[in-house]
Amino acid sequence: MKHQKKKRFPSGVRARLLCIFLCSVLIPVIMYGIMVSFSSSKELEQENYKTYQQMTNQIGAVFSEYISRTDQTLRSVDNSLAIPQFLRNEIIVTIGLEPDINFLKDNAYSALKQLGDTNSSIYSLTVMTLGGDTISYVERKRDTFLKDIESEYYTPLRNSTGYTVVLPITESKYKNAASHEVFTVACRYLDSSGYTGYLIAECPTTKFEEFCSFVQLDSGINVYILDQKGQLAYTTESDDTRRDDILPQLKGNGENDHITAGNNKYMLVNSPLSDTGWTAYTTIPYDIVTSNSNQLLLTFFWLCVICMLIIIAVTYAVSGYFTKPVTTLQQAMKKVSEGDLTVRVPENRSDEFGDLNKGFNHLMGKLDGLIKDISEAQVRKNAAEYQMLQSQINPHFLYNTLDTIRMMAVLSDENTIATALLHLSALFRYHTRKSNRLVTIQEEIEQIQNYLYLQKLRFQDRLEIEYEIQEEVLQYQMPKILLQPILENSLSHGFQDTDYTYVLRIRIWKEEGFISFVISDNGSGMSEEALTSLRLHLDTLEEDDLRGIGLYNVNKRLHLYFADNSGLWIESEEGKGTTVSFRIPILNNDSTLFKYEEYLNTNEGKDINSHE
Repeated sequence: MKHQKKKRFPSGVRARLLCIFLCSVLIPVIMYGIMVSFSSSKELEQENYKTYQQMTNQIGAVFSEYISRTDQTLRSVDNSLAIPQFLRNEIIVTIGLEPDINFLKDNAYSALKQLGDTNSSIYSLTVMTLGGDTISYVERKRDTFLKDIESEYYTPLRNSTGYTVVLPITESKYKNAASHEVFTVACRYLDSSGYTGYLIAECPTTKFEEFCSFVQLDSGINVYILDQKGQLAYTTESDDTRRDDILPQLKGNGENDHITAGNNKYMLVNSPLSDTGWTAYTTIPYDIVTSNSNQLLLTFFWLCVICMLIIIAVTYAVSGYFTKPVTTLQQAMKKVSEGDLTVRVPENRSDEFGDLNKGFNHLMGKLDGLIKDISEAQVRKNAAEYQMLQSQINPHFLYNTLDTIRMMAVLSDENTIATALLHLSALFRYHTRKSNRLVTIQEEIEQIQNYLYLQKLRFQDRLEIEYEIQEEVLQYQMPKILLQPILENSLSHGFQDTDYTYVLRIRIWKEEGFISFVISDNGSGMSEEALTSLRLHLDTLEEDDLRGIGLYNVNKRLHLYFADNSGLWIESEEGKGTTVSFRIPILNNDSTLFKYEEYLNTNEGKDINSHE
């Protein structure tokens, strides 16, 4: 069972044009889109980093401004004498009265309250002497500070040299006020006599929320504020699990770093908060960073889709202009293959398709006329063959007549005449039979033996024949009547005006796919000029020159049968004879000439049978 060959896609011209146009347009666009997407992703990432860096810096700037304002509030104690006097523990002595320490504290509290009212963003203000006496203003009230200045928490304050320090988040502790989470801004107070105490401002951690509110954070973006010890002071992150994953990765990360939490990747930017050692970190999910890039890719995708639709529409519109005439011509040719020779295609186009249609119509007109001519010629051929069959009575009459004369010679004991008539009859039959245009070399040899027998009757003992024929070549086929014209030429021209014994040598042998034929004589030969003229006449025989006409016919037939490389080759020398040679390829069942002769013989048989 034969497998049907699968039809490859696409097979139509329109589909092929569509594929070509799509590839020629979309491939460069896609390549350009990939390069633009890659570069734009990098640029967008850098732009996002700069944007969120500015936002984080803005948070740091707000925080720094708040610390600066708080520090200014602390430094404003110099505007009042009461607080410095309290810190120096100066006792005011009034003439006639005892020293009043409470009066000194009241004056200091009044001054401290006034400072606290000027900065309502501070949770509490406390002044502390080196001896541990304190005055606190907490939530608009006077209170008592309960923390130990000697604790580890206040070590940076105790070691400071007058500059402002920011201490980590802690719990506020006062006698009357409730406890709150605060961070501390403090400094040692330097007087003319040296350090006399401490100025402490506790700030609510809710201020961090205010700091972060100054920037617009998209969903998923969070801020982490770490103190100088790396402890979390504040974060906008509400997911405890994610916060616990991110916090260990924050400390020590540089700019434009990346961190991961769970299955998510984050861009990390940071900004130091003033000179406090605190740092603000912003974590941005990469989904947000690449959102613009994804949007660009989506836009590019739809652009490709639109381009593809436009290309398809244009291709079908344009290709239809070209494929329609091809389809029309294809349908017309199909009708022609079905036998309709009257089909014609429109010639209303002025382009190459119009010329093609005109050529098709002209060709069909010619073909129609040729078929009519062939039909008429076939009729004439059939008539001629009929006449030829009728005329075959004449050669049959001649054969019968020759046989009758031969029988009369036999009855009269004229055996020589009878044998001559037998050879003549065989020779005549060989020449006049129509079928089997190809004969075996054996048959051709028998024919020339008949011919040479008759010639020996003419020349008697003056003619000798020598044969050198390989036995294996006798079975091969060849066109008939190739040797006799050469022999006739030798006997007619080579032996004129000679009185010695004529010798004809016939050699036939096989070599390298060819069969070689050589006929030589010892006749008078030819001069160089005569030989050149004869060779020229083999290709261009003049009408009034009958010399060499037999050789011309043989040479022409060889060219027709076996192309130009199978013609006659003549060698001759005056007084030394002439040699004529040629060779033909070995004919077998695959030979074109053999198939052609077989076809002609088969058709001739059919024609004869049809007439019978």
